[in-house]
Amino acid sequence: MKLSFERIGNIKANLQLFDDHVFLMAEDCMPVKLCREKYSEEEAIQFAIKKFEKLNNVILTSID
Repeated sequence: MKLSFERIGNIKANLQLFDDHVFLMAEDCMPVKLCREKYSEEEAIQFAIKKFEKLNNVILTSID
């Protein structure tokens, strides 16, 4: 899944879903890896996005 975030300019991020974790990464940003044990798929994605936004001081603008 491709996501777009905004800081200064546009940041393209990749979200990868695995059976046991979610991984969200983008160039020049700190990646987020979230264990899915406690969360449904949707909750894990939402939590990873919020964590990524806070960690990298960015705002989600679109999901492709």
